[in-house]
Amino acid sequence: MLADTTPRSGAFIGTAFGYEPGAGAATQGKRDFAPGARFIKESSRLLREGDHEVMFRVIDTEKVSIPVHRSCALFGLSVSGYYAWKGRTLSRRQKDDMVLLAHIRSQFSTSHETYASPRMTVELQEDGIQVGRHRVARLMRDNGLKALQKRRYKKTTDSDHGGPQYADFGLTGHRFR
Repeated sequence: MLADTTPRSGAFIGTAFGYEPGAGAATQGKRDFAPGARFIKESSRLLREGDHEVMFRVIDTEKVSIPVHRSCALFGLSVSGYYAWKGRTLSRRQKDDMVLLAHIRSQFSTSHETYASPRMTVELQEDGIQVGRHRVARLMRDNGLKALQKRRYKKTTDSDHGGPQYADFGLTGHRFR
């Protein structure tokens, strides 16, 4: 049951999606949502099915204002799954990704944010780090490291057109010289 009889303030998940604690849902025996509000799984593109990591992070952030069992019910997750996630250590790949990300950030700032994943991969391999382009691309994408590209100069005036240098536009009747 999502309803609660004790009011809480600052509840991010509940109030942002129409849930008002203690609004009488317990006495009516049904959920009490604000008009036009939808469930979090229906309305959020960021929290998609199968992305438990993000949902567990939100639950962990909001556990001060909303109890864990209530947040888990809202997301459709089990409480034991949350606590298993909480107690889990980083895998070897996650630790390696963190070290690699530090190297990528260093090279990225050295290059004045102009290196994309192919060039970044070459630079890292020259430094003796064995890594593939797709892994570098994933780490850069996930951490918002996007290469800045200079725009090419586009010539907008054709001075070699063979016509008169100054044209009469007919606006003032003057010929500009």
